[in-house]
Amino acid sequence: MQQSVELRREDLKEEYNLEQFDAYMTVKAFFDKASGDEVTALKQMISSYLDFRAETSEFLTRSCAEVCGDICFKTGLSDCCMHEGIITFFADWIVNWLVSSKEETDVLLNALYEPFRDDKCVYLGPLGCLWKIKPLNCETFVCKQARADIFLKNPEAEQVYEDMLKKKKTFSFPDRPVLFDSIEKFFMDRGVDSETMYFHKGAGLLLIKQKAGVV
Repeated sequence: MQQSVELRREDLKEEYNLEQFDAYMTVKAFFDKASGDEVTALKQMISSYLDFRAETSEFLTRSCAEVCGDICFKTGLSDCCMHEGIITFFADWIVNWLVSSKEETDVLLNALYEPFRDDKCVYLGPLGCLWKIKPLNCETFVCKQARADIFLKNPEAEQVYEDMLKKKKTFSFPDRPVLFDSIEKFFMDRGVDSETMYFHKGAGLLLIKQKAGVV
């Protein structure tokens, strides 16, 4: 595999990959020049979110991993990891960058140059997702078949899952001030722009903010 320094934007053809490339480069450019105070401020911002993600990961691994692996990943169906279904928020990039090494972020860039397949996410590798901290929508998605198999046998797990989805909204559903919106503003205030800033550019999320009176 060629090294990331050799990878060029013009070599990408898919619109999704181009958007992801631009998000990667935007975040990289910021952190290449970020001050220690800025990095510290961001790490403080995401502290409680990382706690939530650790709890979420532990629950999903314990309750869902085996079932999801059998009915999806091992069969190659990858229903929850289809190319067009993966939404990466700008905040997903920031969180992942703050906890990743250069080698771990390079893996994401390199993945964009793998041969295109429309039956799986570009970030789905042989051992699973290539992100250190998966995009939030990916982490919390459990398909209908998996839910039926898991929750029929373990109703208590279903309640935990529903509570998890409610807590997810406190970080990402902008009917109130939420972390994902605040992260975008932090960067926009510093002149950073990205098409993945959906909390400030996405019609659906902007409508939620408007109805809730969130500025």
